Amino acid sequence: WQETGGKLKSLQNISVKAGAEADTKELLLSAGEYYYSVQSTNASKGGNADYEVTLNGKSAFFTKGYNGDDTVETAIDLDVLSEPAPLDADWVGLGDEYDYGKFTLESGAKLSFTVSSTDAAKFTVWQMQANGKLKSLQSTTLKAGQTLNTKDLLLNAGDYYVSMQSTNASKGGNADYTASLNENSRFFPAGDNTNNTWKAAALQDARLTGEEINGWVGFGDAADFIKFQLAESGQLQLTLDDVTAHALAAKEINLTCLDSNGKAVTLSSLSGDEVTSKKALAEGEYYLGVSCTNVNKFDTSYSVTLGMLA
Repeated sequence: WQETGGKLKSLQNISVKAGAEADTKELLLSAGEYYYSVQSTNASKGGNADYEVTLNGKSAFFTKGYNGDDTVETAIDLDVLSEPAPLDADWVGLGDEYDYGKFTLESGAKLSFTVSSTDAAKFTVWQMQANGKLKSLQSTTLKAGQTLNTKDLLLNAGDYYVSMQSTNASKGGNADYTASLNENSRFFPAGDNTNNTWKAAALQDARLTGEEINGWVGFGDAADFIKFQLAESGQLQLTLDDVTAHALAAKEINLTCLDSNGKAVTLSSLSGDEVTSKKALAEGEYYLGVSCTNVNKFDTSYSVTLGMLA
């Protein structure tokens, strides 16, 4: 029996004949107080029953549950993620269906988790929306005894949550699990978002010929524009380091050049490690643009030296 609203509710009963022994069916119960009763069903006819009740070997107690992390509000702090590492190892099941954890990214990242569970479970990555509701970003379902790597997940800097759920908790779920950030994960440099457009770059100091321009483009910072000054007219020469030349040849980045009005300056194709303007340029201010062609696939550091053809 269980007391509900001041009344007893029968959860299970079994009848036993005289001289017989019987096992009850398995009964799943959460933590709390319960009652049992033994009734002589023929007491009015002189019933006389000695009885014995024991908990048999089929019983199991789920003692690993911890209910201090069952909600987003009580999620355990997994701290700032900055490298592959174990995140959590715990248990979910009957009486403890969910475990939640919270982690922080200080830069954009591509994350992949390795998760394992001894029983049916589901691992989910969440983000809190402005309306205070959780949005599922990715879920991975595990069968009993499975170990899986999640698909790559691109995330900007910010706070996120993970959860592990026993998907059969109501049927006696009993899952020891582990979760870790695996070696497929990457953490991107904090991009410079002050020069994402040529108009934004117009507010910055101009670079001069002979200077080396360094930066990075990728997830979280798809494009950089750099203002530069030509002190005299002539044909622009851009000398790329090996990494930049490879990225341009592989079409992972694009190089562009704009004049002071934002009009495109035609550039030549890559030749060796150089790109030039097809025509001579007048002295004045220009903008070099470096952009990633697909931030979901590529990112690269770049180094470009400004010069003029003799």
